[in-house]
Amino acid sequence: MTLPNAAPVGLTMQLPHDRDVVELVDYIISQNRADLPHATKVHNIVREFGMTPIAAESALERVAGGMVLAAFGDGNTTPDCGSDPIAYHSFQRTVERRVAAPM
Repeated sequence: MTLPNAAPVGLTMQLPHDRDVVELVDYIISQNRADLPHATKVHNIVREFGMTPIAAESALERVAGGMVLAAFGDGNTTPDCGSDPIAYHSFQRTVERRVAAPM
């Protein structure tokens, strides 16, 4: 992904050429863990990834969607990596954390 404006296209986004979706997902998860106000998270994502505020909001929603599917899905709910890579990687990270730290 190489377009610099980071505008959402469907459920995929264009990121700066030196950043990838996994970095974005990990960054958003770290922002969520820090329990920052929503507006601060949006601001930080815009600054860190050169995204528009609308794209940052969408990325936050996609990460949350992947986490919810991983937490409450029936095992057949994995997001499609091609059409929704942010939710897909968020789902994968959530599953990995659950496996690493069973209750």
